[in-house]
Amino acid sequence: MLEDYIQGAATQLVQRASALKKLIPRPPRQEFQVLATRCCREIDQAVKELEFIRDNPVQKKAELASTRLRQFRRVSAWIDRIENEAIAAISRADADESKIHGLLFKMTSEIVYPIEPPTISLLSQQYFYVNCDFGLLCMPLTELHYLLHLPDIYHELAHPLFRNENDVRVQSWFESFAKSMDAINEHLTVQIIEAESSPTPQYLKKALLLALLSWKSRWAEEIFCDLFALFSVGPAYAWSHLHLHARSGNAPFLMPDQGHPHPADDARMTALLEGLSLIDEQYAASAIENKWRELLGCSGQKEPAEFHRFYPKAIIRLFAKEAYIGFTSMGCRPWNSKDGGQVGQILNKAWRQFWLDPKGYTAWEAQSITGLL
Repeated sequence: MLEDYIQGAATQLVQRASALKKLIPRPPRQEFQVLATRCCREIDQAVKELEFIRDNPVQKKAELASTRLRQFRRVSAWIDRIENEAIAAISRADADESKIHGLLFKMTSEIVYPIEPPTISLLSQQYFYVNCDFGLLCMPLTELHYLLHLPDIYHELAHPLFRNENDVRVQSWFESFAKSMDAINEHLTVQIIEAESSPTPQYLKKALLLALLSWKSRWAEEIFCDLFALFSVGPAYAWSHLHLHARSGNAPFLMPDQGHPHPADDARMTALLEGLSLIDEQYAASAIENKWRELLGCSGQKEPAEFHRFYPKAIIRLFAKEAYIGFTSMGCRPWNSKDGGQVGQILNKAWRQFWLDPKGYTAWEAQSITGLL
């Protein structure tokens, strides 16, 4: 059964993969040329693997059947990703795509972004995210025409830094990240050892272990990405974080036993407020903290008794200090309210205007975004 299936399915998939190249405009828009080249290279590699799986005599041995099927599934899934994520972004590109690439160039130039910026696409059906496999940053279709969430682009720009571990241009970033990881690892390891040698409830022991795994897998990176964005664009990013929480209603005091790729929103805000003090934005930090506490009060959210165990404020402050050292040591230009770049100034002015005249804000925003693009 498997032999016949592989012969038919692999042959069809080879044809389908090869046909993906026909969906790439000739020539592709300039801003998508790097991504198009990468896609063609990945398609060629996938076709070679499929032909090997289908035709190589060794692959046809009965004892390798399960391995052969796994290999076929892996390549099939990868071709699906190429089609649905990368090729889709290239084939549907329009004039707005050129505008957002122009904006991204301004953003990365103003902060002296240390590596090659990703391709950006208005493809996301959810929120801002970056696909590091393709170097593709995706944002919702209409966000291009609004200002309040655009600071989130800076957060996504930080994720590719973590995929360039051996790049000398980001070495200082990794050194600061490693110091921060050592601190949270030590804190939680001590907590776990103490819990095991005391009558600590089982649920708390489990939560501490899960917290350690969460910090190692995603939480620390997310906090550093938040701080990268904050140092890039200043208070506008902290306001954007408050705005996202107000809209989505995520639990601000998310506990580890609930499981989530992002740390608790309140812990993220703690890091942002600390970061604001490092770039001399204490006044903005005070205003944002007051609004944040008001928002939590409106939703009736209170900090759980054990919250500090998983999100120790002293170590979160250390994260902010180390991230700032890493950011500036890479040669990135931190936010300065007096001489910040055009994009940073407009994004921060947007939030000041929002609070100054909430009802009249949309008219001001429509004029400002036109000028920015």
